[in-house]
Amino acid sequence: MLIWWKQFRDLKVTMMGPNAMRVAEELASCLNVNENMRILDLGCGCGLSTLLLTPKYGAKVFAADLWISPTEN
Repeated sequence: MLIWWKQFRDLKVTMMGPNAMRVAEELASCLNVNENMRILDLGCGCGLSTLLLTPKYGAKVFAADLWISPTEN
C-alpha cells in the first residue's frame, strides 16, 4: 500500500493543472485523434498529456512549456 501511495504522490506532483490527463483524454476523444496526426501541445507542463496521447492514439506529439525545461521531462 505504501508503494502505491508514493507513486500516486509522485504523479500528483507532476500535474501542473487540474486533471491534466482527464482533460487531454476528453479533448482527444472529441477530435478523432489517430496515428497520422501531429499534435502541438503548448503549455504542456511536465508532459503528462503527451504521455497519454502518444501510446493511446499513436499520434506524434510535440510538447513545449515556458516554465519546464525540456531536459527535465
